Amino acid sequence: ITVVSDIVVVNNGPENISKNNINVPVINLKKNMGIAYAQNIGANYLIEKGIKLIFFLDQDSNVSRDFFSKMLQLWVQISEIDATLGIISPTIYDVNINKQVPVLQFRPNLNKRYLGNNEILKNTMPISSGMLVSVNAFSAVKGMQNSMFIDWVDFEFDLRILHCGFSTYTVGNVILSHSIGNSKSRRLFNSKFYPSNPAIFR
Repeated sequence: ITVVSDIVVVNNGPENISKNNINVPVINLKKNMGIAYAQNIGANYLIEKGIKLIFFLDQDSNVSRDFFSKMLQLWVQISEIDATLGIISPTIYDVNINKQVPVLQFRPNLNKRYLGNNEILKNTMPISSGMLVSVNAFSAVKGMQNSMFIDWVDFEFDLRILHCGFSTYTVGNVILSHSIGNSKSRRLFNSKFYPSNPAIFR
């Protein structure tokens, strides 16, 4: 039996959020409790419904119509050769600079690289938006770290997933459009770089 469910967790909206065109349950925290807290609330709601795999998505992420089906197909393919699969994530395309974001790989060495279209990279450290996580892995590490509020929440979560013996993958043929801060192209001498320019409170 396949169980499918959705949940929207509002972490910074008004108490009486409009539910127009939202045909899914909405949990309104009424004040900003931090991204980790909100993700844990949503994940635990789904776990109680019997969900085995959870997608995390931020409000400023955009996906194609076949995003979920492609990710689920890849989950099946990868899990057949790696029983320790805990997370798969898409390639992130930063809409501010119209450029792919390099993937951070933790093992065998800490490095960043760009993925080719059909490439699959193991032991990566993805951002949480767009990732597909097994409930087994999520529960094993007891979810996100509430005390971290917003910055580094996803990377800290990735590290605990890896430390517990699960594997993480990023795939090159599924794209998620997302805003990484307020990135802009800058030049220093003969080099071009892309500072993320996060909100000042961060």
